[in-house]
Amino acid sequence: MIRQVQKIQKKSSLLFLAGALILILTLSGCSGSAGSDKILANVNGTDITESQFNQRFNIIAGQYDFDPNNAEHMAYQEELKTQILNSIIDEAVLLEEAAKKGLTVEAQEIDNEIAMYKSSFSSQEEFTKYLSDYLKLNEEEFKTILQNDLLVSKLYAEVTGEINSTTSSPKEYFENNKDLFVKGEEVSATHILVEKEDEAKKIIEEINGGADMNQLAADKSMDPTAKDNKGELGYFAKGRMVPEFENVVFAMEVGELYPEPVKSQFGYHVIRLNDKIEGEDISFSDVEEEIKFYLIEEERNKAFSDYIDELRSAATIEMK
Repeated sequence: MIRQVQKIQKKSSLLFLAGALILILTLSGCSGSAGSDKILANVNGTDITESQFNQRFNIIAGQYDFDPNNAEHMAYQEELKTQILNSIIDEAVLLEEAAKKGLTVEAQEIDNEIAMYKSSFSSQEEFTKYLSDYLKLNEEEFKTILQNDLLVSKLYAEVTGEINSTTSSPKEYFENNKDLFVKGEEVSATHILVEKEDEAKKIIEEINGGADMNQLAADKSMDPTAKDNKGELGYFAKGRMVPEFENVVFAMEVGELYPEPVKSQFGYHVIRLNDKIEGEDISFSDVEEEIKFYLIEEERNKAFSDYIDELRSAATIEMK
Protein backbone atom coordinates (compact mmCIF):
# COMPACT_ATOMS: atom_id res chain seq x y z
CA MET A 1 0.00 0.00 0.00
CA ILE A 2 1.39 3.42 -0.88
CA ARG A 3 2.60 5.04 2.33
CA GLN A 4 0.83 8.34 1.78
CA VAL A 5 -2.49 6.58 1.28
CA GLN A 6 -1.96 4.64 4.49
CA LYS A 7 -2.27 7.92 6.38
CA ILE A 8 -5.98 8.17 5.64
CA GLN A 9 -6.87 4.68 6.86
CA LYS A 10 -9.34 4.54 9.76
CA LYS A 11 -7.70 4.63 13.17
CA SER A 12 -9.48 2.51 15.73
CA SER A 13 -7.76 2.85 19.10
CA LEU A 14 -6.51 5.42 21.57
CA LEU A 15 -3.02 5.01 20.11
CA PHE A 16 -4.33 6.10 16.71
CA LEU A 17 -6.92 8.70 17.74
CA ALA A 18 -4.46 11.26 19.01
CA GLY A 19 -2.71 11.38 15.65
CA ALA A 20 -5.99 11.73 13.80
CA LEU A 21 -7.25 14.58 15.92
CA ILE A 22 -4.07 16.55 15.57
CA LEU A 23 -4.80 16.94 11.85
CA ILE A 24 -8.00 18.74 12.79
CA LEU A 25 -6.29 20.93 15.34
CA THR A 26 -3.83 22.31 12.81
CA LEU A 27 -6.69 23.91 10.90
CA SER A 28 -9.24 24.48 13.63
CA GLY A 29 -9.53 27.18 16.26
CA CYS A 30 -9.36 26.81 20.00
CA SER A 31 -11.19 29.39 22.02
CA GLY A 32 -9.21 31.67 24.30
CA SER A 33 -10.32 33.94 27.07
CA ALA A 34 -10.78 37.60 26.30
CA GLY A 35 -9.90 40.64 28.35
CA SER A 36 -6.32 40.67 29.68
CA ASP A 37 -5.01 38.28 27.03
CA LYS A 38 -1.85 39.42 25.34
CA ILE A 39 -2.51 39.98 21.63
CA LEU A 40 0.02 38.21 19.40
CA ALA A 41 -1.38 39.24 16.02
CA ASN A 42 -4.35 40.91 14.38
CA VAL A 43 -5.87 39.59 11.16
CA ASN A 44 -8.29 41.94 9.42
CA GLY A 45 -9.36 43.28 12.80
CA THR A 46 -9.57 39.90 14.55
CA ASP A 47 -7.16 39.46 17.46
CA ILE A 48 -5.14 36.30 17.95
CA THR A 49 -4.50 36.00 21.68
CA GLU A 50 -1.82 34.38 23.75
CA SER A 51 -4.33 32.01 25.37
CA GLN A 52 -5.46 30.77 21.94
CA PHE A 53 -1.85 30.18 21.00
CA ASN A 54 -0.95 28.51 24.31
CA GLN A 55 -3.90 26.14 24.13
CA ARG A 56 -3.00 25.12 20.59
CA PHE A 57 0.68 24.76 21.52
CA ASN A 58 -0.07 22.66 24.60
CA ILE A 59 -2.33 20.29 22.64
CA ILE A 60 0.15 19.74 19.84
CA ALA A 61 3.10 19.47 22.22
CA GLY A 62 1.20 16.90 24.26
CA GLN A 63 0.21 14.81 21.27
CA TYR A 64 3.75 14.71 19.89
CA ASP A 65 5.33 14.24 23.34
CA PHE A 66 7.21 17.54 23.00
CA ASP A 67 9.27 18.15 26.15
CA PRO A 68 10.41 21.79 26.62
CA ASN A 69 13.08 20.53 29.05
CA ASN A 70 14.62 18.24 26.41
CA ALA A 71 17.58 19.92 24.67
CA GLU A 72 16.87 18.18 21.36
CA HIS A 73 13.21 19.21 21.47
CA MET A 74 14.11 22.78 22.41
CA ALA A 75 15.97 23.14 19.11
CA TYR A 76 12.62 22.85 17.32
CA GLN A 77 10.54 24.93 19.73
CA GLU A 78 10.77 28.25 17.87
CA GLU A 79 9.99 26.56 14.54
CA LEU A 80 7.00 24.82 16.12
CA LYS A 81 5.73 28.09 17.61
CA THR A 82 6.05 29.84 14.25
CA GLN A 83 4.16 27.05 12.48
CA ILE A 84 1.37 27.12 15.06
CA LEU A 85 0.94 30.89 14.88
CA ASN A 86 0.88 30.72 11.09
CA SER A 87 -1.77 27.98 11.21
CA ILE A 88 -3.96 30.21 13.39
CA ILE A 89 -3.50 33.12 10.97
CA ASP A 90 -4.36 30.83 8.03
CA GLU A 91 -7.46 29.72 9.86
CA ALA A 92 -8.54 33.30 10.51
CA VAL A 93 -8.39 34.31 6.84
CA LEU A 94 -10.07 31.06 5.75
CA LEU A 95 -12.96 31.40 8.19
CA GLU A 96 -13.45 35.02 7.18
CA GLU A 97 -13.57 34.02 3.51
CA ALA A 98 -16.00 31.19 4.29
CA ALA A 99 -18.28 33.73 5.97
CA LYS A 100 -18.07 36.06 2.96
CA LYS A 101 -19.13 33.19 0.72
CA GLY A 102 -22.08 32.42 2.98
CA LEU A 103 -20.83 28.99 3.95
CA THR A 104 -22.43 27.64 7.10
CA VAL A 105 -22.47 24.48 9.19
CA GLU A 106 -25.72 22.99 10.42
CA ALA A 107 -26.02 21.78 13.99
CA GLN A 108 -26.78 18.28 12.68
CA GLU A 109 -23.47 18.20 10.81
CA ILE A 110 -21.59 18.94 14.03
CA ASP A 111 -23.66 16.35 15.90
CA ASN A 112 -22.77 13.77 13.25
CA GLU A 113 -19.07 14.53 13.63
CA ILE A 114 -19.29 14.32 17.41
CA ALA A 115 -21.12 11.00 17.12
CA MET A 116 -18.37 9.64 14.86
CA TYR A 117 -15.68 10.46 17.41
CA LYS A 118 -17.76 9.21 20.34
CA SER A 119 -18.20 5.88 18.57
CA SER A 120 -14.54 5.16 19.32
CA PHE A 121 -15.27 5.28 23.04
CA SER A 122 -17.35 2.97 25.19
CA SER A 123 -19.06 5.77 27.13
CA GLN A 124 -19.62 9.51 27.34
CA GLU A 125 -17.42 9.55 30.45
CA GLU A 126 -14.47 8.06 28.59
CA PHE A 127 -14.92 10.52 25.71
CA THR A 128 -15.04 13.46 28.14
CA LYS A 129 -11.96 12.17 29.95
CA TYR A 130 -10.08 11.84 26.67
CA LEU A 131 -10.91 15.44 25.74
CA SER A 132 -9.91 16.68 29.17
CA ASP A 133 -6.79 14.62 29.79
CA TYR A 134 -5.25 14.45 26.31
CA LEU A 135 -6.58 17.45 24.38
CA LYS A 136 -7.18 19.78 27.35
CA LEU A 137 -10.63 20.66 25.97
CA ASN A 138 -14.23 20.47 27.07
CA GLU A 139 -16.92 19.26 24.68
CA GLU A 140 -18.10 22.76 23.72
CA GLU A 141 -14.56 23.74 22.74
CA PHE A 142 -14.27 20.52 20.77
CA LYS A 143 -17.53 21.33 18.96
CA THR A 144 -16.10 24.73 18.00
CA ILE A 145 -13.06 22.98 16.59
CA LEU A 146 -15.25 20.67 14.53
CA GLN A 147 -17.43 23.53 13.33
CA ASN A 148 -14.40 25.47 12.09
CA ASP A 149 -12.94 22.37 10.50
CA LEU A 150 -16.20 21.71 8.64
CA LEU A 151 -16.27 25.31 7.39
CA VAL A 152 -12.69 25.05 6.13
CA SER A 153 -13.53 21.70 4.52
CA LYS A 154 -16.47 23.28 2.68
CA LEU A 155 -14.28 26.11 1.48
CA TYR A 156 -11.65 23.59 0.38
CA ALA A 157 -14.29 21.66 -1.59
CA GLU A 158 -15.47 24.85 -3.29
CA VAL A 159 -11.97 26.00 -4.23
CA THR A 160 -10.74 22.59 -5.45
CA GLY A 161 -13.97 21.01 -6.64
CA GLU A 162 -13.12 21.23 -10.33
CA ILE A 163 -9.81 19.38 -9.93
CA ASN A 164 -10.94 15.84 -10.72
CA SER A 165 -8.00 14.57 -12.75
CA THR A 166 -4.24 14.82 -12.57
CA THR A 167 -1.80 16.36 -15.02
CA SER A 168 0.93 14.03 -13.72
CA SER A 169 1.59 10.50 -14.93
CA PRO A 170 0.72 7.81 -12.34
CA LYS A 171 3.06 5.37 -14.11
CA GLU A 172 5.93 7.84 -14.05
CA TYR A 173 5.30 8.53 -10.37
CA PHE A 174 5.35 4.79 -9.68
CA GLU A 175 8.64 4.27 -11.55
CA ASN A 176 10.30 7.23 -9.80
CA ASN A 177 9.13 6.25 -6.32
CA LYS A 178 9.36 2.48 -6.18
CA ASP A 179 10.57 2.58 -2.60
CA LEU A 180 7.10 3.81 -1.64
CA PHE A 181 5.37 0.82 -3.15
CA VAL A 182 6.47 -1.95 -0.89
CA LYS A 183 3.90 -3.57 1.31
CA GLY A 184 5.61 -3.37 4.66
CA GLU A 185 5.69 -5.98 7.34
CA GLU A 186 2.45 -6.06 9.34
CA VAL A 187 1.71 -7.47 12.75
CA SER A 188 -1.39 -8.28 14.76
CA ALA A 189 -1.30 -7.68 18.50
CA THR A 190 -3.35 -7.62 21.67
CA HIS A 191 -2.66 -4.91 24.23
CA ILE A 192 -3.79 -3.65 27.60
CA LEU A 193 -3.15 -0.02 28.60
CA VAL A 194 -3.01 0.95 32.29
CA GLU A 195 -1.84 3.97 34.22
CA LYS A 196 0.71 2.45 36.61
CA GLU A 197 3.69 0.15 36.00
CA ASP A 198 2.92 -2.05 39.01
CA GLU A 199 -0.57 -2.69 37.68
CA ALA A 200 0.86 -3.67 34.29
CA LYS A 201 3.34 -6.08 35.94
CA LYS A 202 0.53 -7.70 37.89
CA ILE A 203 -1.49 -8.17 34.69
CA ILE A 204 1.51 -9.84 33.01
CA GLU A 205 1.77 -12.21 35.95
CA GLU A 206 -1.95 -13.01 35.70
CA ILE A 207 -1.69 -13.78 31.98
CA ASN A 208 1.36 -15.98 32.53
CA GLY A 209 -0.67 -17.75 35.19
CA GLY A 210 -3.41 -18.59 32.71
CA ALA A 211 -5.74 -15.55 32.88
CA ASP A 212 -7.61 -14.56 29.69
CA MET A 213 -5.85 -11.49 28.25
CA ASN A 214 -8.89 -10.45 26.25
CA GLN A 215 -11.09 -10.41 29.32
CA LEU A 216 -8.44 -8.51 31.28
CA ALA A 217 -8.29 -5.94 28.46
CA ALA A 218 -12.07 -5.49 28.54
CA ASP A 219 -12.03 -5.13 32.33
CA LYS A 220 -8.90 -3.07 32.96
CA SER A 221 -7.58 -1.34 29.84
CA MET A 222 -7.77 2.47 29.59
CA ASP A 223 -7.97 2.19 25.81
CA PRO A 224 -11.52 3.41 25.06
CA THR A 225 -12.01 0.71 22.43
CA ALA A 226 -11.01 -2.18 24.70
CA LYS A 227 -14.47 -2.97 26.00
CA ASP A 228 -15.55 -3.68 22.45
CA ASN A 229 -12.43 -5.18 20.87
CA LYS A 230 -11.04 -6.76 24.08
CA GLY A 231 -7.59 -5.39 23.34
CA GLU A 232 -7.35 -6.74 19.78
CA LEU A 233 -5.66 -4.13 17.56
CA GLY A 234 -5.85 -6.13 14.34
CA TYR A 235 -3.12 -5.85 11.69
CA PHE A 236 -1.03 -2.69 11.37
CA ALA A 237 2.19 -1.62 9.67
CA LYS A 238 5.08 0.45 10.97
CA GLY A 239 4.31 4.09 11.50
CA ARG A 240 0.82 3.51 12.89
CA MET A 241 1.64 3.23 16.60
CA VAL A 242 3.59 5.35 19.06
CA PRO A 243 7.35 4.59 18.75
CA GLU A 244 7.76 2.94 22.15
CA PHE A 245 5.00 0.45 21.36
CA GLU A 246 6.09 -0.10 17.77
CA ASN A 247 9.78 -0.72 18.56
CA VAL A 248 8.79 -3.56 20.86
CA VAL A 249 5.99 -5.24 18.95
CA PHE A 250 7.85 -5.53 15.62
CA ALA A 251 10.80 -7.21 17.36
CA MET A 252 8.68 -9.83 19.13
CA GLU A 253 8.11 -13.45 18.19
CA VAL A 254 4.62 -14.63 17.24
CA GLY A 255 2.75 -15.77 20.33
CA GLU A 256 5.08 -13.95 22.70
CA LEU A 257 3.82 -11.94 25.66
CA TYR A 258 6.33 -9.14 26.26
CA PRO A 259 7.81 -9.79 29.72
CA GLU A 260 7.85 -6.15 30.88
CA PRO A 261 5.40 -3.23 30.69
CA VAL A 262 6.16 -0.82 27.83
CA LYS A 263 5.91 2.84 28.79
CA SER A 264 4.58 5.52 26.40
CA GLN A 265 2.99 8.94 26.78
CA PHE A 266 -0.36 7.16 27.27
CA GLY A 267 0.67 4.91 30.16
CA TYR A 268 1.98 1.33 30.43
CA HIS A 269 1.24 -1.26 27.74
CA VAL A 270 0.99 -5.01 28.13
CA ILE A 271 1.65 -6.49 24.68
CA ARG A 272 1.16 -9.88 23.04
CA LEU A 273 2.10 -10.50 19.40
CA ASN A 274 -0.49 -12.66 17.66
CA ASP A 275 0.73 -12.82 14.06
CA LYS A 276 3.27 -11.37 11.62
CA ILE A 277 3.02 -10.90 7.82
CA GLU A 278 6.23 -10.38 5.84
CA GLY A 279 6.51 -7.45 3.41
CA GLU A 280 6.32 -7.74 -0.37
CA ASP A 281 6.62 -5.61 -3.54
CA ILE A 282 3.47 -4.14 -5.07
CA SER A 283 2.75 -3.96 -8.82
CA PHE A 284 1.64 -0.78 -10.62
CA SER A 285 -1.77 -2.27 -11.43
CA ASP A 286 -2.37 -2.84 -7.73
CA VAL A 287 -1.89 0.82 -6.86
CA GLU A 288 -2.70 2.73 -10.06
CA GLU A 289 -6.02 4.08 -8.77
CA GLU A 290 -4.52 4.97 -5.41
CA ILE A 291 -1.70 6.88 -7.13
CA LYS A 292 -4.26 8.78 -9.20
CA PHE A 293 -6.16 9.65 -6.03
CA TYR A 294 -2.93 10.76 -4.34
CA LEU A 295 -1.83 12.92 -7.29
CA ILE A 296 -5.25 14.56 -7.55
CA GLU A 297 -5.15 15.31 -3.82
CA GLU A 298 -1.66 16.76 -4.25
CA GLU A 299 -2.93 19.12 -6.95
CA ARG A 300 -5.93 20.07 -4.84
CA ASN A 301 -3.70 20.75 -1.85
CA LYS A 302 -1.37 22.85 -3.97
CA ALA A 303 -4.33 24.85 -5.31
CA PHE A 304 -5.67 25.40 -1.80
CA SER A 305 -2.23 26.38 -0.50
CA ASP A 306 -1.96 28.97 -3.28
CA TYR A 307 -5.46 30.16 -2.37
CA ILE A 308 -4.40 30.66 1.26
CA ASP A 309 -1.34 32.61 0.09
CA GLU A 310 -3.61 34.90 -1.95
CA LEU A 311 -5.90 35.48 1.02
CA ARG A 312 -2.95 36.25 3.28
CA SER A 313 -1.50 38.66 0.73
CA ALA A 314 -4.79 40.53 0.55
CA ALA A 315 -5.28 40.53 4.33
CA THR A 316 -4.09 43.12 6.84
CA ILE A 317 -1.94 41.11 9.23
CA GLU A 318 -0.24 42.88 12.12
CA MET A 319 2.20 40.97 14.31
CA LYS A 320 2.29 42.36 17.83
